[in-house]
Amino acid sequence: MIDEKRGYFVHYRLNEDTLVAWREEIERLLDPKHGACMDRKGTPQCAAAMKRRKAARSRRI
Repeated sequence: MIDEKRGYFVHYRLNEDTLVAWREEIERLLDPKHGACMDRKGTPQCAAAMKRRKAARSRRI
């Protein structure tokens, strides 16, 4: 957050560079291809990856 004092008032605004950096980091962590959500065997453990595995198993039956 960036603050700017104008007389008796303080005006606040979001630091957009910080928001962009946070968003990129969150997307990186949630991307199953990145490996941040892999277990020791390399199996995806993200919710999205688990949902895809479950759908693939149900198609095999």
